Amino acid sequence: TPALRAVGNVVTGRDDQTQAVIENNALYYFRNLLTHKRSTVVKEAAWAISNITAGTKPQIQCVIEAGLVPLVIDILRRGDFKAKKEAIWVITNYTSGANPEQLKYLLHCDVIPVMCEQMEIQDPKNSQNIEGGLDYALTSFEENEGTNMLEKLQEHKKLEVYEACKSLIEKYFPEDDGEEDVHLAPDSTTQGFQFAPPVSAPVFNFS
Repeated sequence: TPALRAVGNVVTGRDDQTQAVIENNALYYFRNLLTHKRSTVVKEAAWAISNITAGTKPQIQCVIEAGLVPLVIDILRRGDFKAKKEAIWVITNYTSGANPEQLKYLLHCDVIPVMCEQMEIQDPKNSQNIEGGLDYALTSFEENEGTNMLEKLQEHKKLEVYEACKSLIEKYFPEDDGEEDVHLAPDSTTQGFQFAPPVSAPVFNFS
């Protein structure tokens, strides 16, 4: 853990310092660290990665190529509270600096439902970071692509995911006439909360 913390401290520095860590193949060791049985190790590893995703677009690409994004998303699903907080920072920093193709990759990793699920955590800072990450992802994407991603969540079983999805639709893809779409009201079914059928129109982390 002291060695991991030292690496984490280096990547809080300049981009060239972060690049030196990357060029020494450190990212490939993080695949084991992000899945370590000790939660403190997972937390420290996610903290370090969050500072790398706060770097340049090529550095974000290195995180992608090392296969770390799915592991971070898995922490959001199954990690303990402290590790999840760092994983949220990974995604928020990633979305704020990524290019369109990198954002597309992240969205296709099903990050939106996982981030929405974290809204239930009673931590205002977490919610703020989640909303910031989703904001970057959706405003930087073409409308039809963002709509497609949200449509996948229309039958999600968890109410908090439905509610977050509804809020995103209203914020980013509002009806042209400004009237509330009654079809957005959910029907409770055995499969979950459903919208009406979709329509074709509408930082560094120093913790």
